[in-house]
Amino acid sequence: MSLIKQQSKIDWIKYGDNCTRFFFAKIKQRKPTTYTYSIEDVNGQNVEGFDNVGQAMLQYYKGLLGTQHTRTKQIDKDIIAQGATISKEQQINLCKGFSDQDIQNALFSIPHIKSPGLDGYNSGFLKTTWSRTGSMASIFILPNDVLVKITQVCRNFL
Repeated sequence: MSLIKQQSKIDWIKYGDNCTRFFFAKIKQRKPTTYTYSIEDVNGQNVEGFDNVGQAMLQYYKGLLGTQHTRTKQIDKDIIAQGATISKEQQINLCKGFSDQDIQNALFSIPHIKSPGLDGYNSGFLKTTWSRTGSMASIFILPNDVLVKITQVCRNFL
């Protein structure tokens, strides 16, 4: 049986990519196997026909995903209060801005071998070039107005 499989694979490699009669015969042969003729719906009944099968599939997946109109109950503040919460001082610290030194400390705590970011640079490169690029990196990380950032970058390059 494996010899027959190998021979059919060889035929496919030789003739399959060409726009030959063999290629289109294989497509025609596969098409009936990819069509769903009948299916069992959510009620357990056998459904036939293109439109009915489509509706049964749609009904099944709607049941899995749910509807838009599902509502959640209100959050019970008493239950939340029973768990761990943060103090006002911790809340204020979370909302504070970052300094250049905070950014540098965070960057230098990342090992050199970590994967690069979306820009393609890893932490080793950024650490090595910090003396040149640190101020520009801080410009884009620190929360400021976008136009101010662009102006500062342009001034650095001009």
